[in-house]
Amino acid sequence: MIDNFDIKLISSDATETTLTSEDVIQVDSASYTDITQTGELHLKLNCEHGKFLTSAPLLEDWMKIKVTFRDQFGNTQSRIYEIQSYIESVDDNSVAVNIIALSREYHLTQINFGQQFYQGNAYDVVKELINEYNTNKGPLQVTIDKHNDNTSNQLPQTNLYNYQFTTNEIPYKDGLMVVMNTTNLPIGAGGYGDYFALVFEDDPADDSKMIFKAFVSGSIPVDIPIFEQSSQRPIQSVVTRKEVPDATVVHVKAHP
Repeated sequence: MIDNFDIKLISSDATETTLTSEDVIQVDSASYTDITQTGELHLKLNCEHGKFLTSAPLLEDWMKIKVTFRDQFGNTQSRIYEIQSYIESVDDNSVAVNIIALSREYHLTQINFGQQFYQGNAYDVVKELINEYNTNKGPLQVTIDKHNDNTSNQLPQTNLYNYQFTTNEIPYKDGLMVVMNTTNLPIGAGGYGDYFALVFEDDPADDSKMIFKAFVSGSIPVDIPIFEQSSQRPIQSVVTRKEVPDATVVHVKAHP
């Protein structure tokens, strides 16, 4: 464990390696956002004696990194990222590698669909889009689950609407954004009179899946996280910003 979080590298053969405080030089950020953005992990690892570059565990493109955050009460939240790029750096004190990894909803931006319009309610149209994504994705791309479960997908199941997409193929994420933006319009413009949010969470029981969650913003109670200073990794800054009604995103920066 490193302070209040664990970091594991997961190789393509599913071998897991838990990183130590000697391995991790710095965690610049580990973001978790809604559908409008892809979460990112910025991480700097110590590569002395060739570790991670010439000796196991070797870094790989799209290698999984699992970060588990822990608060003072023992509550945990895990997030899996996949390495998009890593760059070796050398200075007077160390050999290091800077990693940028993306949260796995990124794959929704990489697979396209070509249907020009869907007619239906928001729940059914989103369910169909995710079903198509799961069918068309590659074997290593994340599976989206719970989109056909109305306790997790709480988008409206009333009022048919003709959702218009472009005549060209667009990513599934863009299709989801069309539905969400339309759903959040005023009632007279085709919306439902509420502000809905859409997020993806990693399935704690199955690392190959992410859970689809759509809900009226602020309607799902969650434990309030508590951020504390640490002598080993003091918090540099905390910025709180209201993204949607009754929902708050907290950004924290910490450096050793």
